[in-house]
Amino acid sequence: MIALGIDVSTRKLAIAGLREDGSITHHALTLDPDRRGARRLREARTTAWAVLDGYRLQSVCCVVVEIPWAANKSNFSLLAIAGVVMEAAQAALPDAVILDVPTPSWKSETVGHGNATKLEVGDHAAGLGYDGGDQDVADALCMAQMAWDRWSKVAA
Repeated sequence: MIALGIDVSTRKLAIAGLREDGSITHHALTLDPDRRGARRLREARTTAWAVLDGYRLQSVCCVVVEIPWAANKSNFSLLAIAGVVMEAAQAALPDAVILDVPTPSWKSETVGHGNATKLEVGDHAAGLGYDGGDQDVADALCMAQMAWDRWSKVAA
């Protein structure tokens, strides 16, 4: 069993997983900076689906997709990408629970407070076994932990 977290941006998708045995997996996927509008959305969906489809046989229980809703940092493109990534997750993993979660929620449930800094999130991800320096992957891994924790409570 595995839980996944997905950090979205207009430049990159980070997908990380936390397995039942505590091992982790992660992907950092760059989106073409020259694509705009529907072409960028299609690329985000296709890219996410291709990676997520690879998890189909791993029994994914839950996926948390970050909804980056923050004053002065969110825009239509970013929120639209989150939406198409959620749809791609459900299409690739039809039996998984797909959750849309605002940034402060996953930070609160994993790091302990909703305004956790990048350093605190990175430290928390390191405690989960992530030894890389990609902040987006660290975020996605924390979201995977949230997915796992929420699924475990329901499954118990």
